[in-house]
Amino acid sequence: MSGHPKTHPVGPIPGIHPVFPPCTPASEACEVDLQIGIFFDGTGNNQDRDDTARGKQGQQCSQAVQRLFNHLVHQRGFETMRPLKLGIPLLFALLTACDSGSAKEDMVPVSLTGIDHLADHLSVQDFWVNSTSGFQAGTGGTVVCCVSLPRKWRPDLTVVVGWSITNWRDCGWEEYERRIPVDRYEKVGSLYVHFMADGVVRAVSSNITPAYSDPDYPGPHDKIPSKDPWDVYGNRHRQCPPQDGPMIMERAE
Repeated sequence: MSGHPKTHPVGPIPGIHPVFPPCTPASEACEVDLQIGIFFDGTGNNQDRDDTARGKQGQQCSQAVQRLFNHLVHQRGFETMRPLKLGIPLLFALLTACDSGSAKEDMVPVSLTGIDHLADHLSVQDFWVNSTSGFQAGTGGTVVCCVSLPRKWRPDLTVVVGWSITNWRDCGWEEYERRIPVDRYEKVGSLYVHFMADGVVRAVSSNITPAYSDPDYPGPHDKIPSKDPWDVYGNRHRQCPPQDGPMIMERAE
């Protein structure tokens, strides 16, 4: 780049002078610290009036906003432009514009249920979704309140699911944690977390329960075994060596 413009593109503005960084813009690295103070003063930036009153009364009469402005200019060495007189409508418009890009989603509390598709010697003894415990997964009869889902599904919607698996036959105790996508839904409903026999975990939001093999249920229709491994393998499991905690197999990124 060569040279700098001498005036603003729409013409010079009285009292405003361009300040350029002390470096060459065409260089490989050009960094300057830019500090900006913006002051919203509903009193109309009445510095002259306040200073006159202070001279007559011998005390501090200026507004807090004006004192902060003076501190930044005179003690912190800020370059200044002329004060801006911003009315309430403009301030409201600025704040509204800032907030419009961060509007909160319409979240809905939904019940939580875990579905255990694992082999008969394994059980999901505990699971949780976004830190909310669903307790033990089973055939769909246990319902816990609550987790939150957006009323409207979006493609990047995910939840963090954690679960522990007890191997009643072979003395195993493992813990997993994984971020998984939530299946697409048209209307938000209860959240069913399926622990599949092949290790896959699916999160399905639906107002139809998977417990009764309803063909309209949008999630997986794999067999949900009815099992009691703590009864079948209880004696063998009691002979397992003590274990201080589960073996951590997977952690969500």
